[in-house]
Amino acid sequence: MNTMKSISLAILLLLTTSLTASCGGGGSSSNNDNSARTPPSRMSEKRTETPFSIVFESNVGLSRTVRINGTNIGLGPAFRHERPQLNDLSTNTSRTGIWFGSGTWSDPIGRDGSATAQRILSFIKSFQRQNDRENRQSGDLITVDFGVPKTVRFGRVSQNERNLIIRAIENLNSALPYRNRLRLGSELESLLSPEYIPEGEIHIHITNGKGNWFQEFHEDENDNPDRVLGIGGALANPDSGKPRILGGYALIDRGSVRRSVPTNDLYSTQMEFVITHELLHAYGIGAHADPNQYPSSILVPELRELLRSVPPLYTSLDGESLLAIHNISPGRDISSLTIQDLGPWEKNGFQLIGSIDDPRSSSMVVEFGATFRNGLSKPWAWGPRPNHSIRNNPELSGMDTATWNGSLIGYTRRGQTTSGDATITLNLENYSGQAFFDEIETWGVSVHPGSQGAGQRWQDGDLSYIIAVPNNGASERFVSVPDQKSDLGIVSGVFTGTLHTGATGIVEHPDLSAAFGAIR
Repeated sequence: MNTMKSISLAILLLLTTSLTASCGGGGSSSNNDNSARTPPSRMSEKRTETPFSIVFESNVGLSRTVRINGTNIGLGPAFRHERPQLNDLSTNTSRTGIWFGSGTWSDPIGRDGSATAQRILSFIKSFQRQNDRENRQSGDLITVDFGVPKTVRFGRVSQNERNLIIRAIENLNSALPYRNRLRLGSELESLLSPEYIPEGEIHIHITNGKGNWFQEFHEDENDNPDRVLGIGGALANPDSGKPRILGGYALIDRGSVRRSVPTNDLYSTQMEFVITHELLHAYGIGAHADPNQYPSSILVPELRELLRSVPPLYTSLDGESLLAIHNISPGRDISSLTIQDLGPWEKNGFQLIGSIDDPRSSSMVVEFGATFRNGLSKPWAWGPRPNHSIRNNPELSGMDTATWNGSLIGYTRRGQTTSGDATITLNLENYSGQAFFDEIETWGVSVHPGSQGAGQRWQDGDLSYIIAVPNNGASERFVSVPDQKSDLGIVSGVFTGTLHTGATGIVEHPDLSAAFGAIR
């Protein structure tokens, strides 16, 4: 199929790396001198300083992608074998009609995304093995400091490509600590050479051909010009023994991607994979995974099969390793890493689950919860998919507003369990409303939430967000929108049940990552 190539001053590499099609060699073959070139040094005197405004657009650059599996709908690691069932956990209690569970759990087949320290270490070390196999001339790969959070900006693209870029950002953010997550910035007017990319930015361009790609990264591929689908790389401070990522870039050839698939219906998935791959390089992962040992990794150097979906990073070895690398001291040689470099790595995290039944049918209408493992909370929300959009719900016809009441559970940044009340209100004329969480309490690390009022108050005890239901034909979803009245953070949610009886979702704040469920 195709190869992705990434040009990178990157996390482990400080070079450029690419993704290619399976019809050609790896992104950095021995007869390709460009694959071993170091990008131009950062030239601060040439750096552009033009300010730009961040465009959040309903926070789509940070929220979670809605997932649909048959008759069910969810956010995050919500489906079977990605999280436990209520009965899998050691502690179960009930409060105001909602069941809560907590405890440790690990999917015996390993599909929940957890991995042992040894498996993580082997995956990271495969970068060096693959780098040597590609005959790159960078020597030993090293870890880096990822630096400040980056803002992703991209040039003029189609609406579909724009959505795919946003999905790639969401995918990467789902595996990152809150402080490191990517932001969505304003549109780019032109393609800048790497030395002109402002610090703190990642630039993405999807082009018609490679004619205007950086000249120093052109490839002599007369035998198969479509072999390279994209290149991407991170820019680092070259004056430090412990490189710090300053920014990055990705260039993707839409024509080569389109010609890599036999039918148009596969184009979007293929393009999303290429974007995600190059975005990982631009973020700071400057090497490829060993495709022989890890063929399902997003970081393989070649696309060898037709893709039906892009793997979610929060349940993959790619995502687990990305989290682990954040905890490794910058400047460490990849080849000499030991398990001790990963710190106190946990395979089994602490789990929280909430479950609400519909009293009218006695069937489950909402499940929600979160895992906390290795410093990262992974909230999720799940339920039966509605039969139609909320705008066409006959049960809501003629009503002015609808209200869903329930609970919130999750973790603070330090891993303390939290619980509170959740209320979702929606104006059925303009489909805007409020997500309000109050009586929020903390209970300590790996502690089951107790009765309301018995915990420690979290900050001022409440969070409030303005929300809206996008009018895009798939209005099972609601999201928080920028508003001065809203607290820091974002909300993403979905309606569940055949007649939108449930509302469930995720709230992410700098000091709180939680899931909520409520019933109408």
